[in-house]
Amino acid sequence: MLLPTEVIITFINGNCIPAAQIQNPNAEIPNTEIPNPKSQITISSLGPLDPLDPLGPLGPLDPLDPLGPLGPLDPLDPLGPLGSLGPLDPLDPLGPLGPHNTRSTY
Repeated sequence: MLLPTEVIITFINGNCIPAAQIQNPNAEIPNTEIPNPKSQITISSLGPLDPLDPLGPLGPLDPLDPLGPLGPLDPLDPLGPLGSLGPLDPLDPLGPLGPHNTRSTY
């Protein structure tokens, strides 16, 4: 997608770069006043990095792992890395906190 030449991209550190210079670093940029601030785009390090990863490092990386590192990694282990506190095996419904075999008697 090409940005209009009058768009200014403002980075978090305050540097402003005309979009035309990003599209073509060798382009000659005329000395003009910065346009209306409403035409500026702010790029944050917490924003999207890739359209396939819309929340960047804070969101899902893989559609099969919808909550990323904070959520389930495997549909058979619905509590993901907290699985030792939840079901890992239908035959061991309470994990290490419960009976190891539903057929065992104490």
